[in-house]
Amino acid sequence: MSSDVLAVRCPHCGTNFGVLPGSGPATQWIPCPQCRTPVPVVLPRDHPPLFSWEIYPGLYPSYIPPRPPRVRRRPATIYVLLASLVICAGVAGAFGTIAVLAQQPSTYTVSGTVIAPNGSPLAGAQVELTTEANQSSSFTTGLAGTFSFTNVPVGGVLINTTKPGYAYTAVYLFLSTVYVSGGSSTGISLTLNPAPANSTTIYVTPFPTLESFVADLGAAAGLLALVALVDGYAILRTRRSSRPIFGVAAGFGSLLAPLPIALLSVEVAAPVPSLMTIPIAVLGGFAAGIGLIEMALAGQASETA
Repeated sequence: MSSDVLAVRCPHCGTNFGVLPGSGPATQWIPCPQCRTPVPVVLPRDHPPLFSWEIYPGLYPSYIPPRPPRVRRRPATIYVLLASLVICAGVAGAFGTIAVLAQQPSTYTVSGTVIAPNGSPLAGAQVELTTEANQSSSFTTGLAGTFSFTNVPVGGVLINTTKPGYAYTAVYLFLSTVYVSGGSSTGISLTLNPAPANSTTIYVTPFPTLESFVADLGAAAGLLALVALVDGYAILRTRRSSRPIFGVAAGFGSLLAPLPIALLSVEVAAPVPSLMTIPIAVLGGFAAGIGLIEMALAGQASETA
């Protein structure tokens, strides 16, 4: 650099550049070639030892600092996470309410008819009803083949029907204020097949006891509440972060959330759907869609404000 060129450093961006002194006032404003910020330069008019320049902070003009680029998340990602949070929290609250209501004390009437394979009523059949508290009651059918039990408490019920010369039939029911297996505890039709036919066991419900019913509902509500908390945390982090990892994690969590709920709510030994089969199917489809949309949106390029 020539001895006539002054070395100047921009205080805004730190760029070093040279200034060739010329005619004019002693203090000149030289724009930085990098950021175009005016830099005050005091030109040496005297002989040495003034070989350089000085910068006086009070000489800076007042100007609006440039707005740096700010990365923000796509609002659609937050909306999808919020929808997942609201629905999961709502379903969790509904399951929790059902679990509480299911334990309300109540009594039921269990009645029906014992018939032969040809549809004719069977007289003299012994029908025994056992509650989950191990309390038993028995009833012998008359000519019409009907039976009836009153004041049956809430919970799982086993109806065991026997008659000499016939194979027995066992039926498992569940009774509560929010769910009665089969839709009704009355009008039950029990068919006895002549021996040596195999005995028949019918599961009208996957819940053998009230405790298992409440436990499944509570587990489903807890898992849904956990997904809602994860989505809420992801919303906060997504608003404050430019990285898509939180949206992807929340989407993946929503995608897998219905699996443990379904495993907990459906008994393997029960050949009939449980109470939560339809809600779980709907929730599973929604959560799968939410997960795919979240991961797709989170993987897109971010916007620049």
